[in-house]
Formats: sequence, C-alpha cells, structure tokens
Amino acid sequence: MDGTYKAVATRDRGGKPIASRFVVVQALRSENPVLWDRYAGRREQVAVQLSSRGEDFPITPSTLSASLGLALRCLHEEHGNPSNEAYLLHGSNPTSALSILRTSFKMGLAGRNAGSMFGPGVYLAESSVKADEYAQDDTNGSYA
Repeated sequence: MDGTYKAVATRDRGGKPIASRFVVVQALRSENPVLWDRYAGRREQVAVQLSSRGEDFPITPSTLSASLGLALRCLHEEHGNPSNEAYLLHGSNPTSALSILRTSFKMGLAGRNAGSMFGPGVYLAESSVKADEYAQDDTNGSYA
C-alpha cells in the first residue's frame, strides 16, 4: 500500500487527519465467473489492439504506477501487462464489503453513505489516501 500513498487531502476528507500509513490485514476476492470471462475476453482484445497499433500508454502518476506494479506481480508475472491493466481502490466498511461478497454489487446502494458527486456509480481511486476518505470502521476498528 505504500506505493499508492499520496498525502493529499481533499474536501471529501472533511478535515479528518490523514493516516501516515495503511496496512492490509486481510484481502478477499469476489468473482462472478460469467462477468470475469467477459472481462478477460475484452482485456485480450485491448491487448491485441494496443499491440497492433504499437502504442504505449505510460502511466505517469506514481500512485497508479504502484497499482500497476501490484497487478503485474499478482497477475502478469509471465506475460507482462499488455492491456495496461491496474488495480484501483474503493473505500467502504467491512460489513458492506462482506455483503458485496455475498450478494454482488447493488448499484441502488451506491453512494448511500458518502453521497455520489457525479451521479450513481462505483467510485474508485488510485490513491489509498483518497479511498480512505470514504472508508468507515466497524466496531473492531477495521476499515475496508
């Protein structure tokens, strides 16, 4: 998480202090096999298109570069990252995160806690500090 840390507070933080560091205590993966197959197919198409054009899309923000590095280590050790894929972060709370794992995303609940400045949708960030602005703790002090 250190590579995604950028100590910049926005108005969404509401004056709360910025943590000096974030530590991953547990990671869970939610996967819908049908959607994953569609995504993987489209990811392959993007990789082919980028390769055929000879285009390179360098990622300049250091926080996004860190998430790209994470994706490379986790998923692309053998083949690199020809589709320019990166992981992004989403701030929530553990109860809601576990609910998403059980029942999938429900767009009707998007923005329920923090609002939705740009309309309904899933809000993602390249910076762990930005995602933390929307994270809330549960009774044991854990955040998601």
